[in-house]
Amino acid sequence: MKNITNSLMPLAALVLVGTCLVSVFGLLVVLMTSVGFADGLPLFYFQRLNVALISVALPIVGMVLFAAILLGLPRKFSSPRFCSGFQENPQKQPN
Repeated sequence: MKNITNSLMPLAALVLVGTCLVSVFGLLVVLMTSVGFADGLPLFYFQRLNVALISVALPIVGMVLFAAILLGLPRKFSSPRFCSGFQENPQKQPN
């Protein structure tokens, strides 16, 4: 399971970077369309390339990948003996 986790980490990082790039691209398209840059050409490419679908699908794929990575990581259980709030032999303190 650890090998699968290690192989999914670079893919999850690429999906995260891709999601950020698609979001920035969407922001630029909205800004360029709102000021009338290139007579609506950025919005045409936005619709033609299905960026709206990609901007929804990439975060979903990223969440699934990060969940698979999280489930594959080894768990470290702490002993209750070493917890800070646990006392093995509590003594009464005088008031």
